[in-house]
Amino acid sequence: MIDTIYRIHRKRDADEDAPRCLRVDYVIGLDHWQSEFICIEHTGYARRKAEA
Repeated sequence: MIDTIYRIHRKRDADEDAPRCLRVDYVIGLDHWQSEFICIEHTGYARRKAEA
């Protein structure tokens, strides 16, 4: 079974106008979850990595 979950991630205690990320959680192997953060609303390195 392969499962993937997508959701908006906001840093804890962040202001409402702070940039958000897309958090992607997916299964690797039988029961191991891996998270990846795609930072479209950020600037600099995080944004360039998201665009790539």
